[in-house]
Amino acid sequence: MSANDLHDDFVWIESKVEGDHLARLRLDQGPFNGRKLWLKATKHGLWMLIAIWTAITFVGYFTPIRELLPTVLSFETGPWEAFWLLFYAAFTYVQAGLAREAVCQHMCPYSRFQGVMFDPTTANVSYDRQRGEPRTSTLATVSIAAFVFRFARPASIFAMACNWRAPTAACALMPAIK
Repeated sequence: MSANDLHDDFVWIESKVEGDHLARLRLDQGPFNGRKLWLKATKHGLWMLIAIWTAITFVGYFTPIRELLPTVLSFETGPWEAFWLLFYAAFTYVQAGLAREAVCQHMCPYSRFQGVMFDPTTANVSYDRQRGEPRTSTLATVSIAAFVFRFARPASIFAMACNWRAPTAACALMPAIK
């Protein structure tokens, strides 16, 4: 299970327990009552169960799971196992449940490196305003995409994708695009 899967599970639980985004806003802004307490406790309890299971699964890579589960259920884990179980459960609960937007925005490597993956030599199908055509960018994007999928050969598309500074052997076999 990846971090993204955990994020999706936590969001799914939140939407099933508290409702969609608007329902959650109304619940958060509403008065504190028994229903609000019940919904919040249910959501956080389910989140904690997933966090605990994630911690058990992770620690189970280092301590055989058949030995770990009975000690966890009887509260007889060793000091290191107990530390790592608590650490990973708390880390999962905080990161996937409470700080998920901040984690995605500031810590996710995918969002960090996407902005630097392009340089002037990167092949890109986009609208060129300097061509002087009177089309809007939306129509041009649709027209360019229609042209590429209708007239371009698959080998040419593959060669365009392989147009890097150091092409692989498979890319070297493809015809060059002029």
